[in-house]
Amino acid sequence: MPPEESQGKCRVCGQMFAGSAMSRHLGPCLTKAGSFVVRGKPSIVQDVFHIRATGCDQLFWMHLLAPVKATMAELEDVLRRTWLECCGHLSQFHIDHPLFQEDDPDDFDLDPDMGQNESLKAKLGEVLEAGQEFGYEYDFGSTTELNLKVIGRHALQVPRKGVSIAARNSPPTLKCAQCGARATRIATERMDEANPFCCDRCMKNSEDDEAMFLPITNSPRCGVCAYSGEMDEDQDAYPMMATR
Repeated sequence: MPPEESQGKCRVCGQMFAGSAMSRHLGPCLTKAGSFVVRGKPSIVQDVFHIRATGCDQLFWMHLLAPVKATMAELEDVLRRTWLECCGHLSQFHIDHPLFQEDDPDDFDLDPDMGQNESLKAKLGEVLEAGQEFGYEYDFGSTTELNLKVIGRHALQVPRKGVSIAARNSPPTLKCAQCGARATRIATERMDEANPFCCDRCMKNSEDDEAMFLPITNSPRCGVCAYSGEMDEDQDAYPMMATR
């Protein structure tokens, strides 16, 4: 992926910021607004962690609002559904040492009736605190690693349940290596090249097998395994979800 710093929209005020600036902006913006209300979801005032999640190259990032009473499973759920889920791979959080590893690769939907590991039921407030850095790995074969940090803790009116995305990088604009048009695919057999991206037309004209091309997604797992972004309910539409 290109090394440039990506931009994204604050879903509280609607302004655009680079990734490094968003971390500084969002805390004061949330404090001023006092709420992050998602249309159609009941909300209450509760303590929430502001958590930043980034891929290893920091081109992809999200800022999450996670109630301290939410579980590690709920935090993992939004990471998987937005950025990672492809084949139900095993995963684990790292908090000082490997923790929260799942028992069953079919547990990616985090159904408590499927016997998920007890550690995933831990409340965020029991294992995290402001300023804490921790990690996450998805898939122990073709691993995608995430870096997470608790930026702060706030009392806000937020959805009663679940973890909300308060900001996320905009989809990167990538150019086809052949014709310079906007790229839509990534050639998985050319991942070691400077530009493995191409448009649909050049993909069809390529001598490479079309099965070896994957869609470009707004995710640090882009081009890995069979990831296609199909579970990403956020869909990069960036609706203004917050209301003052």
